[in-house]
Amino acid sequence: MIAPKYDRQPARRRTIGEESKRQVNAQRAGVLERDRYMCVAASLGGCMGDLTMQHRAAKQAGGSALYDGAGFLVAMCWGHNVREMQDADLRRKFIANGWSVAKWMVEPNLHTGVPIHDISEIPLLYPDGRWYRNFNQSFGQAFEPDGVGLMVRLGIRSGGVHGQEVVF
Repeated sequence: MIAPKYDRQPARRRTIGEESKRQVNAQRAGVLERDRYMCVAASLGGCMGDLTMQHRAAKQAGGSALYDGAGFLVAMCWGHNVREMQDADLRRKFIANGWSVAKWMVEPNLHTGVPIHDISEIPLLYPDGRWYRNFNQSFGQAFEPDGVGLMVRLGIRSGGVHGQEVVF
């Protein structure tokens, strides 16, 4: 017996990269509105180029689509997005201000499966000089009156006199 011919090709599964790009694009409008259509690192000066979606937790090449929620994304100009990975001092400033998060802090623990921190616990400094916590499941924000203090308690910043930053 001869196998029947099918006109349709079977549906190709999306790669992780394709799925991630689709998820980020779906979040883009909400993230831009939440971040007031400004680069979150604008307070550093030197903004260049269009706004991009920056992952607060680096995904590496290919990465995981798990990091595409609203809390993991911020609006950042192309210039800051590129320079962050080229300049170690700038990278430390990004982490100290919550614009980037060390990946180990939000990845599930190998033994317990529980992340050290939920991304919405880690506040970030906005260009208006105020700290906010961005929620991962929505585009909501919560004002954080003591952002530096919280970053010190989470172990992200070192403490100084009256919570003032010493290292960065």
